[in-house]
Amino acid sequence: MTYIKPIALAAALLTALTISFPAEAKSDTLSSAEEALEEGKVSNKDLDALFDRLKEAYRKGGKENSFDWKGMSSVILGEILKSDDIQKNKKLKDILDILTDGESKKEEPEVEETGPDRTIDAEVQPNDAIRRAVISSFDIPKKDWKTTKYSYNFMDLDHDGRMEALVLVQGPYTSGSGGDTLLILKEKDEGWEEDQAISIVHAPILVAAPGELDLPSDRKILILKRSGGGAKEAYVALTSHDGKYISVGEAEEIKDQEIHGTLLLVQKEEAPTLEEKEKIRE
Repeated sequence: MTYIKPIALAAALLTALTISFPAEAKSDTLSSAEEALEEGKVSNKDLDALFDRLKEAYRKGGKENSFDWKGMSSVILGEILKSDDIQKNKKLKDILDILTDGESKKEEPEVEETGPDRTIDAEVQPNDAIRRAVISSFDIPKKDWKTTKYSYNFMDLDHDGRMEALVLVQGPYTSGSGGDTLLILKEKDEGWEEDQAISIVHAPILVAAPGELDLPSDRKILILKRSGGGAKEAYVALTSHDGKYISVGEAEEIKDQEIHGTLLLVQKEEAPTLEEKEKIRE
């Protein structure tokens, strides 16, 4: 599946809508939105124009054309995760709801204060695709499903415009005195598949903002607490090389340094077990 880069958002919408509705899709406002996006200056007016055109296209059956609706959903979600502008995020969320029939992933960040820091609560709604990936990754027998819990958030870790699922798995197959297991999943056409499993993890996890740490890493750096299992308690930085994160035991300790970023997997509600199925919407 081809995913669309963020700078091509307005251009992709123009292409898709022009194919289906040539008389209505050509607009000076949409053209200005395309230029603004390419310059990284997307105004609320531009988003209003995109929302109106997309809503009209969907109403007229545009959902059935060749436009990559799922790919665009991922792009919009990435824009929400990168933005601290509440008004802009609401407009992006409205567009995302159209793209996903109102079933978008509910991980829009809440801005806790001015500046780059934000917190995203762990998602605890049963998700069958993620549930199946967890069972497959650890080969968990059915008798142990009721004692294994999972929660998750979404984040583009490798800057490719596609979301990874970061899944905290807690249970007899994945947890010990040193912590739980973080399962990183990549989305495929048929669901999610394992990218990497990282053991002895304690939630929450801070995804460091770009430039916060002078450490080489080809993916976003993960900050978490290392404790238990005989290890000295410390906050450490997980860096990635050749697309894989180092182990928690190998991670460099972070001392006396304020690090900004996005805090994920904040556990505020009870996580579902592997026995719990996703409710099918009618």
